[in-house]
Amino acid sequence: MSASLTLRDAIATLRAAGIEDAPRDARLLLAKAMGVPADRLTLHLQDPLSPDAAHSFATLIATRATRQPMAQILGERLFWGRSFEVTRDTLDPRPETELLVQTALAQPFETVLDLGTGTGCILLSLLADRPEAQGVGCDISVAALAVAARNAQSLGVQSRASFQLSDWFSAVQGQ
Repeated sequence: MSASLTLRDAIATLRAAGIEDAPRDARLLLAKAMGVPADRLTLHLQDPLSPDAAHSFATLIATRATRQPMAQILGERLFWGRSFEVTRDTLDPRPETELLVQTALAQPFETVLDLGTGTGCILLSLLADRPEAQGVGCDISVAALAVAARNAQSLGVQSRASFQLSDWFSAVQGQ
């Protein structure tokens, strides 16, 4: 079956599951399953799907139909102009959270404490935009801290970011 016919059926499945932007989500998931950049998918819609791509796409669509966030399924999200790894161990960074980063950057600061850091998107965005600053990200989840540390590495701010296992302030020194 061609990718376009499979895409049509997947859109119907997502719409039936109440997914608000079913066409966009289905296209992104098809691109992932086919291993092509999302902006090039149109060029491949008449191609037949390989059995592996068809299986992968069916799995991705079934996962999205359960309302798992797209960022978790795709494994990344753009935040403040940077790509962040996202997993099921982290929350999906929300676009409105960028307002927090914008507000913080309007003020002088040298240190940052990010409680419930998750992906580290707030802390790491601030550090990336303020090369003289350093900060600590705390989270109760070891797995989330590992994601944040990988994001710090990929953004090149790992030398100025540290991560601490903590239930809010419980393990934070110098309160």
